This record gives sequence, C-alpha cells and structure tokens, in this order.
Amino acid sequence: TALRLRHYLRAYGYQLEKTPPAPLPDSRSLALLKTLVTQVGSLHKALGQLNGLAQAAEKEKRLDISMSDKQKNSHDLESLLRNFEDAGVIHVNGNTLHFTSETNRSFAKGGWLEHYVFRTVGRLSDVLAIRDKDTNLKLVDNAGVKNELDVVFMARNRGGRAGSAGHVCELSAIGRG
Repeated sequence: TALRLRHYLRAYGYQLEKTPPAPLPDSRSLALLKTLVTQVGSLHKALGQLNGLAQAAEKEKRLDISMSDKQKNSHDLESLLRNFEDAGVIHVNGNTLHFTSETNRSFAKGGWLEHYVFRTVGRLSDVLAIRDKDTNLKLVDNAGVKNELDVVFMARNRGGRAGSAGHVCELSAIGRG
C-alpha cells in the first residue's frame, strides 16, 4: 500500500479537519485561469485590489462590496473585473462588485491560483513521481495551532509543495497577507 498524504501528516502528529473538496472550475473559469496565468505580471496590482475586495466582502460575510472611486476608475482593475465577469465569477453594477457565490468569492480571492497549481501538479504527476495530492488541508498540531495547506503533494514518499520536493508548505496567493 502506498503511503498517502493524510497518513504522512498524521505520522508527524497533525490532526486533519474535514474540509469539503473545492469545486472544479468550469470551462469559462479555465479560460480565465489561462488569462490570469499568462498575464499575471501585468495584472499583479489589479489582482491585489480584487483580492482585497474579496477579503473585505468575506470579512463582512457578504457577496457584494462597494468599490472606492479610485478602484472604480482604475483601468487595470476594470479590465480584470471584465475577465472575471465574463467567466461568471462576478457582476459589476456601478460601484458595487457582486460575487455570484461564496465559492466564486473564494476563487477571486486567490483560489484561482490554487486551482492552477493543483492542475499543474496533476499534469506533472508522472514526471515528478507524485503519489498523492490534495488541496485545502486544514491541520492542527499537538499545541492546537491551526494551519491550512492550499496545495500539497507527495512524491517518492515525501511531502512537498510545487517547486520544493521534500517539504510540506503552504502556497500563498498573490496579495494575501
């Protein structure tokens, strides 16, 4: 029997909390992923703004948030929001940004990057000898400290993250604190 991530983490004293699996992106979201990844260099500022708006909406437990005049007048943010709107993730009405669901708010808040990395790890499974992979693992150590691993995989019976085989680490999305 192959060693699995959950067994590996439990062997190091971590308890895993149950988390529902993240829904897979639909074809419109996959097209958005491609745009975001290929243009991330020019979109980094607007992505940070969108992340901040999504975090503020999440903190208030809302699906809509008002944009400041500066945000509303940002050409880069407007262009990015149009891409997210075309994918059905958001709707913009004047200065109000509306996330179409909690899942889409999370996607806009950086979940898109997690999906991209997870898909990339899946495509490289054979090359990297990946035995197991998962997303959004919530761990609790012996001291009760909670952490979340956004994307994690096991290759050659060792835990790792993209770009660093042999370690279990968290992936942080652009603009996250």
